[in-house]
Amino acid sequence: MRRMIPNRREMNSTPRFLLDALSDSISSGIFIDTKFYVFSRREPTYGRVSSPRALYCNSRILDKVPYFSTLFSGGFSEGQLWDISGGFPTDFDPYVEDYDYLSDSDLEDGPSCLGEDEGGTHGDDGGNPQQRHENAEAMRTHQPVVPNSMLPDPLSEETIADRDDCGTIDDPPRMGKVVVIRDVGALTFEALLFFLYTDDIRFATFSSDPSGELAHERAGDWSTGKLPSPSAKSIYRLADKYNMSTLKERAMTHIRNNLEHCDIVEEVFSSFTSL
Repeated sequence: MRRMIPNRREMNSTPRFLLDALSDSISSGIFIDTKFYVFSRREPTYGRVSSPRALYCNSRILDKVPYFSTLFSGGFSEGQLWDISGGFPTDFDPYVEDYDYLSDSDLEDGPSCLGEDEGGTHGDDGGNPQQRHENAEAMRTHQPVVPNSMLPDPLSEETIADRDDCGTIDDPPRMGKVVVIRDVGALTFEALLFFLYTDDIRFATFSSDPSGELAHERAGDWSTGKLPSPSAKSIYRLADKYNMSTLKERAMTHIRNNLEHCDIVEEVFSSFTSL
């Protein structure tokens, strides 16, 4: 029997960015090098979003999005390396009071749930005034921000090597990029990362559809293979901000194709439509 030899197209079917990421991980032993904190819960009492979730990825996939490629390579603080093993930065209140899309159906409802990745609220003496001013400015412009005091200084390879005369370290820090996202829900951003890895996305039904699931029911459960199901409107809004035309078109196609299954009056007069 003649042995079948895969053609060049089959051999090159794996995306270049994924091959690069796998190559790096094989030689370094590290695949995850970027950590995002993204808020997941809407607090009805205070009208703010809270409960930041940690989401991880390989920076190679983010190069597909010009927004992140510029952010990490343009000399901004987000391009520096930090220990990504730490919890939510203490310089930041774990909530956002001016989230510009409070009707976002990808946010869960209820009081803040403090987890291992979320810090407590600061009192009047918490944090330094200059850092708080910068945080407030970043929140107003809806930009990802990274705290200056997560570590005294970004750790260099030389600093790490100097910790042990033999050149080895017990429990070395996990070096990577750390970014706090303040204008997108965690479920939406999780689905974005999955899309960047796989070019696949699955949308939820409209929130005005009586059969629709709540946000916490649509979150991904990777232990069971359940994919996240974000709102198409939330994904459209995110794709528009990040200038991702393909993802934006997929979201709009889903919206158009499913209008007959929703309360059209509610959708026409929704905050999403006005935006």
